[in-house]
Amino acid sequence: MLCFCKVNSEYEEEQNVIDKEIKVLKRELEELELPIKNPNKFLNILDRYHGFTNIATYIINDFTEKIIVHEGEWKGVQNSPQTVEVYFDFIGEYKLDDVILSKAELGLLEQQEENRKRLHENYLKRKVSGKQKDYEKRYEKKTVEKRKVKTTTKSRCKTEKSTKERFIKVDKQSVF
Repeated sequence: MLCFCKVNSEYEEEQNVIDKEIKVLKRELEELELPIKNPNKFLNILDRYHGFTNIATYIINDFTEKIIVHEGEWKGVQNSPQTVEVYFDFIGEYKLDDVILSKAELGLLEQQEENRKRLHENYLKRKVSGKQKDYEKRYEKKTVEKRKVKTTTKSRCKTEKSTKERFIKVDKQSVF
C-alpha cells in the first residue's frame, strides 16, 4: 500500500508539471499564430485579387492598416537610415527577419556609416558655430536654381512638342 501511495504522488507531481508545460506551450503557440481579425473580409479581398499581375496602390491600401515612418537617425545627413513599421489589416505588424550579409556588403555598410557620422559631425559643428543657417541658405539657393532649370527645360520641351504637333507634314506632290 505504501508503494502505491508513493507511485501515485509521483504520478500527480509529474501530471502537474506536464499541465504547466502545456499551459506555457499554448501561450507560446497563441503568440506565434497570426491573428486574423475578420476572416471573411480577408477571404473576400483574396478572392478579389487572386491572380493579379500588376500591383497597384489600391491593392496595397486594401491590405495595409498603417505605415509608420520614423525620423532619420542622423541629423544633417541626406541618406540617414530610417525605421519603417508596416501594419497589415489582418496580421498586425510585419517584421523582417535579419538579413545575412557578405563581407563586401558589411564593408560597404561600415563605410556608409562612417560617412554618415562624418556628415553628422560637420552638421553639429556648423550648428554650434552658427554657420548652419548660412549653409541652409546656400543649399536653398542651389535647389531653387535646379528647380528653375528643370521647369524651364520642361516648359521648353512642352512648347517644342506643341509646335511640332501644330505643323502637319504635307507631301509636295499632292499640293502642286
